[in-house]
Amino acid sequence: MRLADARKDQYRRMAKDQGYRARSAYKLLQLNNSYHIIKKGSKVVDLGCAPGGWLQVVTKEVGQAGKVVGIDLKPVESVAGATALKGSIEDVDMFEKIAGILGGKADVILAFYGFNESFKGEAGLPKFKEELDKFLKGSAAKNYSGKGPPRLVLAGNIDLTSHTA
Repeated sequence: MRLADARKDQYRRMAKDQGYRARSAYKLLQLNNSYHIIKKGSKVVDLGCAPGGWLQVVTKEVGQAGKVVGIDLKPVESVAGATALKGSIEDVDMFEKIAGILGGKADVILAFYGFNESFKGEAGLPKFKEELDKFLKGSAAKNYSGKGPPRLVLAGNIDLTSHTA
């Protein structure tokens, strides 16, 4: 998106006016309004959480009874009601650290990756697909709460319809 177009973008203006760090906060609000993914008291992990717009939304949705942890390779300015960690999900110790903060396993795992930023555009598509497949298969195989695997919300700017776990 060109800078001139971005300045005219209604979601960018709304995010700025309402104090959200990113226009993508509205994607999550729309998803949650439609599918009720995040509930009061949920334990939520946000993978790739920078700059923190989704953390802002999630903390409001889960309320004081919920727990929210975000992780990103980039540092993230703190969000009230959430813990933001700098690190990689490829770090084995990170899962234990997240579980310790949540007091158990996650109910919901969110992932919104900027494909061009995280995987270097079209040249990184094979690596992105490989990582996505690994993430989906690993998440679906784990029994997080004794009631089955967590809800997964994947959002991005490429077509993921052909991916299944």
